[in-house]
Amino acid sequence: MGAWLMGTLFLWVIASQNFREVDKVLDLNHPEISKIVQSITYSETRSLLRLLASELNRFYFKLWGGIQVFIGGVIALLLCNYRYGYTDRLGFILVIGMWSLSIILLFWITPELTILGRQLDFSPKNPSSEKFALFWNYHFIYVLTDFLKFAIGLWSITRLSRRLF
Repeated sequence: MGAWLMGTLFLWVIASQNFREVDKVLDLNHPEISKIVQSITYSETRSLLRLLASELNRFYFKLWGGIQVFIGGVIALLLCNYRYGYTDRLGFILVIGMWSLSIILLFWITPELTILGRQLDFSPKNPSSEKFALFWNYHFIYVLTDFLKFAIGLWSITRLSRRLF
């Protein structure tokens, strides 16, 4: 459970930092960066680097989603094994809830975000466009679901630690 929650925290940090790093790289006082930016415009360079950050985030979210489904399945199987004396039905239900949310994120929300994000990568940032609004709605659903999953995980760990200590 700890690895599951720490992986989630780690991904939150990575995803939020990738886009911030684009501007940090462009603001470096490095001659090679200046040459590249001069060959194309600053705005084009920034768009290209933001595309790279987006693709990295898409890869990380898909990879982490698969890892979460695997971890959740293993934990659920371990908790099913009553021979080891684990009889906390609510704890088991909480883990199944987390696992289910991970499956929803991996197979529904993440693919939709990927498709919409790629359609919007080089389009003007127009908050009134239908695709832009739909992207942010899916993004909100992802974030809300991930926070819910994380909160359930904290609750599960708290329940488990109280039983053990």
